[in-house]
Amino acid sequence: MSVGDDGDARRRLEAGIPEASALLYRERQDEILFSLRESRRYPPASLTKLLTLCLIDERLEERGLDPATRLAMPADVERVDSWWGFAPAERVGIDTLMQAAAVVSANEAANALADWHSGSAEAFTRLLNERAKVLGMEATTFSSPSGLGRHQQTTVTDMLRLVRHVHARHPRIAQLCARQSFEWNGRSHPNTNRLLSSLPGACGMKTGTLGGRINNIAFTARRGGELYVAIVLGAPTKVSRDEAVRLLMESLAP
Repeated sequence: MSVGDDGDARRRLEAGIPEASALLYRERQDEILFSLRESRRYPPASLTKLLTLCLIDERLEERGLDPATRLAMPADVERVDSWWGFAPAERVGIDTLMQAAAVVSANEAANALADWHSGSAEAFTRLLNERAKVLGMEATTFSSPSGLGRHQQTTVTDMLRLVRHVHARHPRIAQLCARQSFEWNGRSHPNTNRLLSSLPGACGMKTGTLGGRINNIAFTARRGGELYVAIVLGAPTKVSRDEAVRLLMESLAP
């Protein structure tokens, strides 16, 4: 089902998503069912970690490394805004850091992976921006491996390109993002994507929040044998972000 020329249906969706940019895509038909404010630019925030994880996944494949290989956390691991308790010089498995970045959006995990990959967050960020252009994400600029920082921007259509790339080339990353929780230090921490456990057919991807005012999500679900991708950027709250996804899915992918 597509909004198409149904003006009433479109007005209902627009009224239900008054501030954010939004998009719903159906894979089999390669069809955007609905888009709203698709050229408006927002900080990607932690959606950045999707591409960070793709580059790490590629490096593991290139070098034939065991994902459980341990690396030492950087001495300045606590420089980022996070609270997962990774200690400087602590040896943590690459797979654990990837889970932390994918499931609970741990900023220090993303930075540690970037340091391991490229020697510094700055060098890794340059690679992120180079890869974004290769993927056709012409409106996107990343500012760090984690999604923190200034001077970053993206659009819902660029994020759709990234999600499609993850599904096509990095199924391991899609599977990580679908995990319900991250186990660390004897505790279970739920996925930041609350729709995983509440929306029928949900199968993954990632949230991103910046300063509490920018609330993003790239969401995937399978219904009726179809893969759907919903992108919402710039919602004022996490609740309104999730409700926008729910509205898109219930209206166009029942």
